[in-house]
Amino acid sequence: MADTHIPSDAQYEPGASALDLVASLRFLIAELYTVHPDADVSHITSALNLIGQQLRAAQTIEGHQPYSVRRTRNPMNGTMNPIAPPLAIELLGDKVVGRVRFGISYEGPPNCVHGGIVAAALDEVLGRTRHLAGRNVVTGSLGVRYLAPTPVNVDLVLEAYIAERTETKMIVRGEMRHGDTVTATAEGVFVFMDLDRFTTLVKDARKAATQ
Repeated sequence: MADTHIPSDAQYEPGASALDLVASLRFLIAELYTVHPDADVSHITSALNLIGQQLRAAQTIEGHQPYSVRRTRNPMNGTMNPIAPPLAIELLGDKVVGRVRFGISYEGPPNCVHGGIVAAALDEVLGRTRHLAGRNVVTGSLGVRYLAPTPVNVDLVLEAYIAERTETKMIVRGEMRHGDTVTATAEGVFVFMDLDRFTTLVKDARKAATQ
């Protein structure tokens, strides 16, 4: 489910050293892809364990994170999340446009982006049409049609628009393209929901996640 319940998606702007750290972690994740499973990498594990201890010592966030900070951990476009590609999103007229390049770490079939990653990116972009509606939403359902392989290591463009809208929900359609080739299309139902209702729904999940 896309994280689409807060009116503003403004992220806290990390400092330069934090951004450098995340870039280094993305580099390590990509490099790991070409390490054979039988390789002896114990010396690398030992070095990373030391780095892990330093990261733990640097932890300064306690308890529930403010929304602006939490958004930096978004798995699709979080500036502080090394597994985020990241996906850049902007509003252009009556559309939401996303731009992304998935590296080899997101591979499913050979040289192709995993279908689940394609769906997640589409969910993120379709969900951002809430800015066009001026309402908070949650993803009710998402259907994806895969029309062609989505290559890794290429520039991709995603677009989404509101096709229909009622008092309780909106139907959003979108697509992902590589050049002139549409690799996937999507249609999602996004349900309008006020913040108090959403907070009530995620209360149990938050409690389970912190146990």
